Amino acid sequence: MPTNLYWMAVFVALGCSAQHPDMRVRQLATGMHELKGPLAPPQEAAAVVLPNSFKEGVHLEGPVMAALEVAMNEFLPPGSELQTQDPDKRMAQCLSKRSTYDTHVLQSGADLFFVWFSPQPSRCGLSEPILDGGAVYAIDGQGRILDRR
Repeated sequence: MPTNLYWMAVFVALGCSAQHPDMRVRQLATGMHELKGPLAPPQEAAAVVLPNSFKEGVHLEGPVMAALEVAMNEFLPPGSELQTQDPDKRMAQCLSKRSTYDTHVLQSGADLFFVWFSPQPSRCGLSEPILDGGAVYAIDGQGRILDRR
């Protein structure tokens, strides 16, 4: 398994900070790496009751979810933080959170997906306008990024 120093070097090379300290990384036999998110404490997890039905939930078909995952991991890799020279770090911290973004996915044909990330800084209690925030990705059915703006 790669060390934290390995991941720090990877994220620094990508212009990002070190991974979230609770992220778990495992190297697969294929050489790829699997990232798993942080786990809640057992007492919090025990209080959760899973639903009996997902009928009222949002349904994302496999290819849509795969395109969304490719775009999100490219746009804002797990554990990354935006860097800024601004002494007020609040906007950079806000834009470093995946929960700040609304996500829109449009499937165009069987093998083409457009994914748009639109920042909502009001979720962080900020009211400053963002003139060039977010991104739009074109992802093909093989998980390749065709375009990014």
